[in-house]
Amino acid sequence: RVNQINGLTSTRMKWVRDHLDITFTSTKMSRGKDSATDDFSKRVFANPLSFGICPITALGLYLLTSVTDSVKLFPGDYEDKHFTTALQKAGKALGWTNYEYLGSHSLRKGGWTYSQSGTTQCPSFAATCMRADHSLGNVKDRYFVKAAVGGAQDAYLGRLIAGLPVMSEEFSILPPHFTRDEAFVLEKINIVFSANADKFGARFKGVLAKTLASVVSHADDIQDACPANSKIFQNLLFRDPTI
Repeated sequence: RVNQINGLTSTRMKWVRDHLDITFTSTKMSRGKDSATDDFSKRVFANPLSFGICPITALGLYLLTSVTDSVKLFPGDYEDKHFTTALQKAGKALGWTNYEYLGSHSLRKGGWTYSQSGTTQCPSFAATCMRADHSLGNVKDRYFVKAAVGGAQDAYLGRLIAGLPVMSEEFSILPPHFTRDEAFVLEKINIVFSANADKFGARFKGVLAKTLASVVSHADDIQDACPANSKIFQNLLFRDPTI
């Protein structure tokens, strides 16, 4: 939900094995007494097969071109409105009908619909409800949601809505990652993310490493898709060939 994103901080984000883990402590379905619904993580996966819908690549591009003065990922007070405006502008440019009705809810509800009817291998209904912050009701929340929060169902759902091909072995593909030693990677992180690297804290360096790997992996596609005057090409990552 967009109200959760407005207050998202780097302290609630970490890289765990093959995914970005984001902890939420309060949701629309919070009851104040059930830890299953009041404190849980949502798993976000990379899509190495399609950079245009890869959330990890998108996060990397944002962090490479933005500056923040705190642990808040989006420092403004009205980021939801800015996002909606940008989304509608993109819809208009693409010639979509009724683009003026696009909003942050479009992605959430579209993801919900796709996860439940876009494939014959859909995840459990409880897992989808949990991901979308939809309550199943007092009794069902106590039993079904606990299982959905366990990890496997949300991980499956995370890969599905990342656009990975569910009927292919590539559904389990790993995210792009560096094979060089940690010191080398940290050096590059401090160079290309110089405006934000230290502000987000040491634990967030793992997230920066994977977002940078995704951007590097898709560098050719990014150069083909973005205009020459794009902000991304002002970053040293694209200006200095030695990096």
